[in-house]
Amino acid sequence: LVTMTENPPSGLTVTGMSGTGWTCNTSTCTRSDALASGMSYSPITVMVTVAGNAPTNVTNSAMVSGGGAVSASTTDPTVIGPNVPLLTITKSHTGNFKKGQTGAQYTITVGNTAGAATTFGIVTMTENPPAGLTVTSMSGTGWTCNLVTCTRGDALVGGAIYSSITVTVNVSATATSPQVNQATASGGGSVTATANDSTTIDPAQPTLSVNRGALNYGIFGTFITSPQTVVVSISGGSGIAWTATASNPNITVTPGSGTGTGTFQVSVGVGIGGTVTVNATGAINSPQTVQVNVAFVTPAAPFGNFETPTNGATGVVGAIPITGWALDNIEVTHVDILREPVTGEAPGNLIFIGNAVFSADARSDVAFTFSTFPYQYRAGWGYQLLTNVLPNASGAGAPGNGTYKIHAIAFDKAGLQLDLGTKTITVTNATATKPFGTIDTPTQGGTVSGSDYVNFGWALTPQPGTIATDGSTITVVIDGVAVGHPVYNQFRNDIASLFPNYANSMGAVGFFHINTTTLANGVHTISWNVFDNLLRGEGVGSRYFNVLNTGGGSVAAAEEPIDESVAAAGVRVRDGLGVNRQPDPVTPDADGGYSVSMEEVGLIELHLGASSGNMLVQGEAQALPTGSTLKGGIFYWQPGPGYLGEYTMQFARPDGTKIPVRVNIVPKRY
Repeated sequence: LVTMTENPPSGLTVTGMSGTGWTCNTSTCTRSDALASGMSYSPITVMVTVAGNAPTNVTNSAMVSGGGAVSASTTDPTVIGPNVPLLTITKSHTGNFKKGQTGAQYTITVGNTAGAATTFGIVTMTENPPAGLTVTSMSGTGWTCNLVTCTRGDALVGGAIYSSITVTVNVSATATSPQVNQATASGGGSVTATANDSTTIDPAQPTLSVNRGALNYGIFGTFITSPQTVVVSISGGSGIAWTATASNPNITVTPGSGTGTGTFQVSVGVGIGGTVTVNATGAINSPQTVQVNVAFVTPAAPFGNFETPTNGATGVVGAIPITGWALDNIEVTHVDILREPVTGEAPGNLIFIGNAVFSADARSDVAFTFSTFPYQYRAGWGYQLLTNVLPNASGAGAPGNGTYKIHAIAFDKAGLQLDLGTKTITVTNATATKPFGTIDTPTQGGTVSGSDYVNFGWALTPQPGTIATDGSTITVVIDGVAVGHPVYNQFRNDIASLFPNYANSMGAVGFFHINTTTLANGVHTISWNVFDNLLRGEGVGSRYFNVLNTGGGSVAAAEEPIDESVAAAGVRVRDGLGVNRQPDPVTPDADGGYSVSMEEVGLIELHLGASSGNMLVQGEAQALPTGSTLKGGIFYWQPGPGYLGEYTMQFARPDGTKIPVRVNIVPKRY
């Protein structure tokens, strides 16, 4: 038997010994195999800890005995340097992540090794995510964080740990598995410590949703509410098949199946109400149920309200929103916008201006109050009226000037109608000082699809102003977010003839290409924000349009990281078209919420540092309103015609902080 005996000096404590073929404890290692002359056994590794009060110079000794030989010994002089901090770092997560997942979290803990000296100076934790992960926020008590590092300057004694850091990430839809996430801890007088956390990435599981929970129908003889459309959305996957099945024979679903995001229509005949069940095998939230309510009614005239513009408004110029709401116990088929004749026109009959567009989901307050009426979700209607094209009310002179009386008349399926009211406005485009114009495509309430849809519009500005011919001062805004500038300075004969004396009369038209596949299926808003060389700005053409791309999953825009500084700066607001103006701080209300106001078809940015949000209707969480975007911690909203009144929303930051917000939309001022 051969025995190696370790004899550590004062200041060193053996914590372990090991070597191939050796049997060891903390004092000796032994083995019994023979060793030929001139050969050596495998080496032994001795692990020791150094005491905080160890002397500067120590000598470690070891002895070997047995095997029929005389004993042999050796020594190793060792210099002991001063005690220093020694940072540690651990990184962990719970469960597997999924492709396309948002808000996944890691926990990082930075500590100082037991027995090490106290840290001094700044300690920095650096996050080094792999290509498939994007950090959206980092936070921890006592830490100052951005999206790359967290720092702190308080000392940490040996054996202690700092408060943990929560790292929130989004997982790419194309992330491979596993993803190895790395973090380092440095500074504080220590060498750098590193931690790696290997994370399994599972395939994304598709999620099923439908945009309607209840459909209401009225029947009187041959008068029946028209078929209503339900949008089926499959997010997080493509090629997912779904079926839609009616519970009763008097309820017809067309088509009864599909693949990926699509639509079906529900029509009813005489009979009782029931349900439509939507199934998508393997999808989260499957099945979904749509309640179908059928009522036998006696036709009655529509009812509703004509809300804006404010009656008696003066100084009206450019485009104005004409808005209100209307319902019926069978169906409101259309709302016409008309005006009374002016001087030089035949008296007696109202003159048609245009058809209002029903604004689906714009008036959730009306939908809640009248929840049993057909098409309750699209009670709101709006029409963007370009006053510049109205005939001069005096019978002579430049168009778009004088006093006009506007009517809104609702018509139902049974042939009944109701004049919802009259608004008198005084228009003074002769003294207008802001740009004006409109959008031609998409049409108000139109449906678009595809990767290259062309948005056309035109814009002019009163003299002596001019609009840059390269289109750089015209911004296309979709759902409150600036998406680019149109190609401008295109000639169109009708515009040049109707408005001949403007700097841009011979090139008032522009166009912009939209990839609608980057927008979720459903209702969106679009407008052009136009500035001239005199820095006069105005929004033109504000309207709703529908996106419907079929046969695949809804494509969501890539998540933007949330800069912690957005939350740190508090709630701030920027309203109006001046995107270069700094946002203003918002003082919280007594209840801790935040209240802001905006005009109809205006533009608002709320800097929140939020990662999610909902609109609250009678306390029930619903999707954020049409025409809005939550991106990079900022809530953008440019509502189309029809939104009016107070809208309550609740947002949440990545750390769970709730931010209640009330947005009050008031009639447009002139």
